[in-house]
Amino acid sequence: MTNPSSFTALAVFTIEPDRYYRVEVRNGCLYFLRVGGQFDLDRAGSVPTNAGVLGVMLMAGASTALGHKHQEAQLIARDPRKDPEELLTIHPHNFKLLPADIKRARFLPQKKWFPSHGRNVGRLVIERQDGKSQEYWFQESADLNSAIQHLSALVGDRVENEVP
Repeated sequence: MTNPSSFTALAVFTIEPDRYYRVEVRNGCLYFLRVGGQFDLDRAGSVPTNAGVLGVMLMAGASTALGHKHQEAQLIARDPRKDPEELLTIHPHNFKLLPADIKRARFLPQKKWFPSHGRNVGRLVIERQDGKSQEYWFQESADLNSAIQHLSALVGDRVENEVP
């Protein structure tokens, strides 16, 4: 976490690759700015030690194949000095959520059993008014705490915190 008005979260998906977002809290809104993906070696960390040579080659190949198309946009979105409103159009996965769009935000404890999307210190499920729902995982406690603080201030009693 580099900015007190932002936090990093991993949007987890079943079929699509996961996405790293820098979530900027500004102007009473949440700006989700994609800064990386599941196969980005610089964001996801190193390849697991038990992956073997084939695993390393597959991870590097996936990182190269999936990362080049929007790599510049993801690097620009990492800069906290940029206006998040201007960054919405540079990547198709960037979006803005207004407090009125959020039906409920639930903070859940870390997933310890079979954490299929990597390590986490806690999770957030945002249910939107349009019926869509998305789960985000936090890899650092500072990001989780910042998210709890900012979402509680933005949507008040629509936040449920089940994190111990």
